[in-house]
Amino acid sequence: MPGLLIIKGLKPKFPSACFVCLQPADKEYTVSRTFGSGNRASVIEIPMPLCADHFAVAISKNPAEKLVEKAGIFLGILAALGTFFFLLSYWSKSEQGSLVLNILLAAFIGLGAFLITWVSLAFFGAPLFADKNTKAIREAVKIKGFWPNSQELQLEFKNERVAEFIARRCENQTPGNN
Repeated sequence: MPGLLIIKGLKPKFPSACFVCLQPADKEYTVSRTFGSGNRASVIEIPMPLCADHFAVAISKNPAEKLVEKAGIFLGILAALGTFFFLLSYWSKSEQGSLVLNILLAAFIGLGAFLITWVSLAFFGAPLFADKNTKAIREAVKIKGFWPNSQELQLEFKNERVAEFIARRCENQTPGNN
């Protein structure tokens, strides 16, 4: 059963213990989440202490993840070229604008198509193909909530024993209610 903690402040001081096995930690894996509040977005990053063994597993990528990342680049290039040539041919047939401006605008829109395709696959698609152990370690702690006015973070720990350990040793925290 997961354990919830509410931490005050955006830079919590965690004890130097692995969030998975509670052994001494010598590395940090960053967990981040973006929260929107009105017209502002806040990226919250939490350094998750890990031992060397768990850190190596957290940053490792299996062949499927690497393949999806490479496919993102390839498909992004195809999307960019397809967008570029489609827009260029459409605008040249309809005789809209000057050729130089059409080329620049089509290249800019093609770049956008590349970035959307690449980011979608590399940052959102590839992690879906991670090994079970890798996913479990990367998700040892999740940022569940953020309240900008009070500068409080709600963290969910997969392991309740780790949550209790952190609650006893972490400054500026209160137990979560949900």
